[in-house]
Amino acid sequence: MTNYETFSPEDFIQDEFFISWVLHPTRVEEEFWHQWLVDFPERKIYTDQARTILLAVRAHELESATSNQDVEDVVAYVNKHGYQWQGDVSKTTKIWNATWFRIAAMLFVVLSVVLIFYTSADKQSRNTDLAGTGWTEFRNQTAQSRIVQMGDGSLAVLKPNSVLKYPQTFSDTVREVFLTGEAFFEVRKNPKKPFLVHSKDIITKVLGTSFTVRAYVAEGKSSVIVNTGKVVVYTPERNLEKQSNSVLLLPHQQVTLNREQKELVKDTVESTMLLAKETARVAFSFDKAPMHEVIQKLESAYNVKINYNSRQLEDLTVTASLSDLPLDEKVKLICKAVGASCSFNEGKISIQKN
Repeated sequence: MTNYETFSPEDFIQDEFFISWVLHPTRVEEEFWHQWLVDFPERKIYTDQARTILLAVRAHELESATSNQDVEDVVAYVNKHGYQWQGDVSKTTKIWNATWFRIAAMLFVVLSVVLIFYTSADKQSRNTDLAGTGWTEFRNQTAQSRIVQMGDGSLAVLKPNSVLKYPQTFSDTVREVFLTGEAFFEVRKNPKKPFLVHSKDIITKVLGTSFTVRAYVAEGKSSVIVNTGKVVVYTPERNLEKQSNSVLLLPHQQVTLNREQKELVKDTVESTMLLAKETARVAFSFDKAPMHEVIQKLESAYNVKINYNSRQLEDLTVTASLSDLPLDEKVKLICKAVGASCSFNEGKISIQKN
């Protein structure tokens, strides 16, 4: 949960949801920030300061890469002048008009919040339709997990520095996706159409379950961890029907492939898994639980961030059992229970009161 009421301008220019609103606003972001400023009009001066800096930096992109010496010079310069954010509009205007501050502010954001331009470029390439192929490629180049919804209703929580390639429409016989990096999957059950996750060295086959696949190129191993249901993991050069070098995994089990030895090693997961059925029945059964606690539980279990206005929802409580539902249905159900609405946009989840 993000407590924007305590944010300073420095905090706002490092917040991805705020940056997205300033540089590439969507309907959900426009509605959220409009309502937030209505609720907290005294914070407008800080959002205006942050917005001015973001737009100024965008208008003055550096033409070349910044050297280490440039970084040292800027840090030394800012330290020397000892600038502090002011709450007085007239003081802020005078400081902004000073040449040294405009330069320092622009370089500060470019150097320490590269996310501004990173996000701008990422929005164009992160979720890309591969023209003429019928496939979509989702690249998560942010610092947070992103939600990917596929045509059959299956979900993937894509971790940072990961790529998921999937068809816009699955075939009639099989559902195949290709992963580089790490993702948690919640697969809709369909016995007639198995779901295959192709990663660097292994293939994971399921009918309907939840599990995590980790297969970063730079690491020397790949792994699969099962939360619910069962999966079969095997290496692509072997024949699955012959059960050669394949492993069946049940809940609380994992398999690791050492790329040098090319051997699948099966093991038991010792740590608590919030989404495993026996744990989820307790963890996701709520009786008049405050809305913020329910959202925090979802964020922790799925390792995602949910954007919402805490002041709007602070008096709302939830009574529901969500243990058997996938993430998107969990969010939709709690929203329905408290008279709120939700959206899944650009891989982010947002909740707001109707």
